[in-house]
Amino acid sequence: MEPVLNKPVSTWLKWNDEFDGDLSEWNQSTFIDDARHRTGNQYLKLDGTIDLNQVGHKVPGRWAARYDLYRDKCQFIRNGHLVMKGHAVKAQNLYRENFMDYTGTVHPYGDWQLFTSWLTCKEHFGPGSILEVRVNLENQQMRGHRWNFWLMPVIGNAYDADISSAEIDSPEVENPSRVAGSTFGGKALMKVVAGSAGDTPNGIVDLLKLGIDIRKGWHTFTTVWNHDGSLDFLCDGILCNQDPRHVTATSEIIMAREMNSGVKNTTNKWENNSTGPKVPADPGLTGQSVILDVDLMEADEVIVDYVRVYDILDSKKEDPDVDLGELSIDEQIILLIKKYDDTAEQLNSKDSHIDDLTRQMDALLDEIEELKKKATSDQSILPETLILLRQALERAML
Repeated sequence: MEPVLNKPVSTWLKWNDEFDGDLSEWNQSTFIDDARHRTGNQYLKLDGTIDLNQVGHKVPGRWAARYDLYRDKCQFIRNGHLVMKGHAVKAQNLYRENFMDYTGTVHPYGDWQLFTSWLTCKEHFGPGSILEVRVNLENQQMRGHRWNFWLMPVIGNAYDADISSAEIDSPEVENPSRVAGSTFGGKALMKVVAGSAGDTPNGIVDLLKLGIDIRKGWHTFTTVWNHDGSLDFLCDGILCNQDPRHVTATSEIIMAREMNSGVKNTTNKWENNSTGPKVPADPGLTGQSVILDVDLMEADEVIVDYVRVYDILDSKKEDPDVDLGELSIDEQIILLIKKYDDTAEQLNSKDSHIDDLTRQMDALLDEIEELKKKATSDQSILPETLILLRQALERAML
């Protein structure tokens, strides 16, 4: 297996899911598995019921769906592929009310309960990785129902001024098929979303201009996360965008289909005013209202063939057991950090030989300390390398 790239890179396959079995590699079933299942529904209790003691419990903002029920209808294996779709139940929605927008169109969110898919990979990844997903988006049709393949830092705030931890999107895609004249389905969000640290410029890529029509057939999205934290975003081996900044925080892969209500959070408790929102535009890509295409829910689906993660090997070595003496101090420390992480993961498994693995981790830390002592003024350790080391130690303590 080799990643789909625009230039030769030495790699080895670290982790993959070909979706030929079950979804055991992912957290995906309950609130408890992943707190983000409550995205946009912050007043839900863990058992899925509403907390009526909360003020403004109608839930403000753009998120129109929940992620806690109907997992078997929203994300499942079919013929060796992962199918991701939504599910609509025609029943009163206690979290929403119907509202009318400025055109007089009624958005009946109070009449429907909406659910969609969300999977979080149990493995964590960092710089020095290539992350790849092969996907078919032909049947993505609904306005406001997008598909995302993205990464979020395990520790730290993705949206503060520190660029080392940030959201990485590659891609986010929406195809509002019922919007007349729209070619938005041919575009993809491929960028770093970093809040006050700033997003990657030109983050919405017009793939049609690159000769790629993701509305037809299978396509491969590849994120090259270089050792220094910089990022290259590719589709079908064509470079689409780049971010040279040092995003270094260890992160988790999320695949999701988010539903938009077509409105922003407002200064009111919720957006369900009788006059409706004056500006229905929303940060969620096209900002369209998913409820207007609820009749397409059953037909709307995204199919994923595989997710693969490769380690990027230094050009001086053929395999992960390279002679460390051939590399710079930073490269040596990064490789030792990877070994430390792998050993820590083994330590967390039930069948581990705890004493042996603990000794291995201590020995790796001793090697790293010796390398730090070797560093001279003309070969100092990069700040991002020290960040990687700190994060590895934090993970081992969890």
